[in-house]
Amino acid sequence: MIITAEIISDLVVPLVSAILYMLMLLYFYIEQSSRRADNKLFMCFLASFIIFLLARPFQQCLEGGPQAVVLYTRMFVMFTLICPALLLVSNLQVDYAWSKRRKILIVFTGAMISLIYILLHDAAREAFFFSAEDLAFLPFELTFRTAHYAQLIGEMILLVIPTAYLLWKEYTNDAKKTKITFLSGVLLFGVLMVVGTLSAQWWIYYLGSLLCALLWVWVAFKEIQELKGKAALIKDELQLLVLGGDDSSKLKIEQALGELETYSRDNLKLYKVRVREVLCMLTDRTISAGGDTDELVSRNNTLVSEIQDSTDTRQIHNIISKEALELTNIISHETKNSHERIVKKAHEFITDNYQKDIGVEDIADSLNVSREHLMRLFKKLAGQTIKQYITCLRIEKSKELLRTKNITDTAFAVGFNNSNYFSTVFKKEVGMPPGQYQKSLLP
Repeated sequence: MIITAEIISDLVVPLVSAILYMLMLLYFYIEQSSRRADNKLFMCFLASFIIFLLARPFQQCLEGGPQAVVLYTRMFVMFTLICPALLLVSNLQVDYAWSKRRKILIVFTGAMISLIYILLHDAAREAFFFSAEDLAFLPFELTFRTAHYAQLIGEMILLVIPTAYLLWKEYTNDAKKTKITFLSGVLLFGVLMVVGTLSAQWWIYYLGSLLCALLWVWVAFKEIQELKGKAALIKDELQLLVLGGDDSSKLKIEQALGELETYSRDNLKLYKVRVREVLCMLTDRTISAGGDTDELVSRNNTLVSEIQDSTDTRQIHNIISKEALELTNIISHETKNSHERIVKKAHEFITDNYQKDIGVEDIADSLNVSREHLMRLFKKLAGQTIKQYITCLRIEKSKELLRTKNITDTAFAVGFNNSNYFSTVFKKEVGMPPGQYQKSLLP
């Protein structure tokens, strides 16, 4: 078998293109299957274009009437499915959804264009419906080229002109790079169709459409990465909000959960996965904060089961929202108790060791907490710094000892290494020197 340019153009190129578009369709189905209209429309375009490509070699294997039937079917698919679906996807990409009436008008326009093409082409070849004589009243000669001009006008009206307008509009508005890239791919697809029609070199848009496919796959990949990144940030934000445990966080938690739903792209399965991840993460942090492990694990299992069985996004949102707020309250309560326990133990350590040369580091080490954390908690709950508390305790204890001991012995007994420094601190706290205080104790 001799491989000719015609075989490559009519058989090899369409088949290779169809296979690659099948892979892209599978990719979109796996990675982006959802209820979003633009995904459904784009997969409709892909499926229709695959049919259009695969029918080309089949068309070339036929002759006469059957060949014309396949050709007319392909053109009908082109103008009623491929071009309208791609145009509608382009509008949704720029966040502009057409009304149902406009959508019907687009499909109707495509159907009329395909009908005109079929009638003109059929008359030129005198196959099924008309002959050239039947349409002799037309002010132009009927040839196959005439049908191609009708095809060209349809491609311009349904794809090239509106897409060029959308691309210009988005470019002047500094739109996202992914939107510009997607629209550029659509415009390139339309332009290649026009070039192929004008030159009657159909392989041009069969082969050139692969460039568009690469652009679209890149856009899809970037969008998926962006959505995953935003979802991860939202989950981290939720964790911080819940751990914050204050009333001001409640509204922010509700907002973050709403954003998580948005960045799940209305994909119920994906939303369920992310909600379960958030629920397990928050449960784990609540247990770490001191919550009851058995109770929290049991609650988590029950809620995960409810989420799994649910088919309503709103219901799932309400489940995770309610649980997040309850876990916030538990963490807030447990955190407060934990902080109070730490400060209480710090008090006990100081009371037992005030007479020694102790500092913040010694207390923090004994409680197995960081120095900064202990200082922050103590100041917040006790109303004074650790150093101030130690000093006050030592002075109070020294007042009792000064009844029976001299100043130097008292200073060393309460943890001061220098009697002069003790006298300075005592005067500052009590308002008089230790000696004067002793005299005031005499009857």
